[in-house]
Amino acid sequence: MARHLTILGAFVLALPIAIEAPHDSGDASGHETRISIGGGVGHYALIARDCEGRAVGHTPVDYREVGAEVDRQLGGPWHVGIRGGLLHDEAGPPDPPAGPGTGTSNSGTNRYVNPYLSVEGRRAGFGGGWVGFDKPVVEGAARPFRFSGHLRLGGRGRYFSVGVMENVPLYSGGGYSELGIGFRPHRRVDSWIGLGSGPFDGAGAALKADWQMNPRLTLDMRARLGLSGDQPQVGAALGITSRFGRIPDEPASLDARRFRDARGHGQGHEPAPQEGKRLHHR
Repeated sequence: MARHLTILGAFVLALPIAIEAPHDSGDASGHETRISIGGGVGHYALIARDCEGRAVGHTPVDYREVGAEVDRQLGGPWHVGIRGGLLHDEAGPPDPPAGPGTGTSNSGTNRYVNPYLSVEGRRAGFGGGWVGFDKPVVEGAARPFRFSGHLRLGGRGRYFSVGVMENVPLYSGGGYSELGIGFRPHRRVDSWIGLGSGPFDGAGAALKADWQMNPRLTLDMRARLGLSGDQPQVGAALGITSRFGRIPDEPASLDARRFRDARGHGQGHEPAPQEGKRLHHR
């Protein structure tokens, strides 16, 4: 698996990278490839609790991560892809030093890979895949799922979604699992707000914003905010998205796009006779 991740990483790092908003490609006749990469940093704590659920100790963990994704539209709503990444957890000294449930964590670097298949229509989408890790995650932390998946209800302008193990990067992108709503506050911005969990202790706020710098390049911003056992459970990440091939809503040519924007007609429509006549007299 490490060799496959090395190949994937080398390919992705040679290019700019992909977005997480719904594809809405159910009616698309073209083919599109999205390539993503993102990196994040953050902090969480392993919380030791008594039988009544009160925090009695904690072990702090700082992390660094990088994740990547390649998504290929096979035609119509069908997509196939692969995600992967590197996770580095660095556990600090437990507090109190000999408290119950503390001092059991370890540090290290882990690798994962996640091939998947999905169906993305204009008003709904779903998909799933398998997740494989090189080794167990930090001892005492929330356990990751061995599968990935998502369900989306609604179009790109407004939708509800729930997902498992699909964030890029995995920790700072929202965590192991999430649910929330997506919307477009601006024509160049796709936003999402909801709840995310794992490896963080408890659920916290997950925030996403993708700014379309041009039709083929997007800046992806992620944040995870939370507090558990009086310990911060936070993360932040930045990523870049590139889109290759025929974008579903992209006009066939620049002239057609200009004509549509200026006249309000669809691609290939001719102006009404009276419009043409007025233009001729001018």
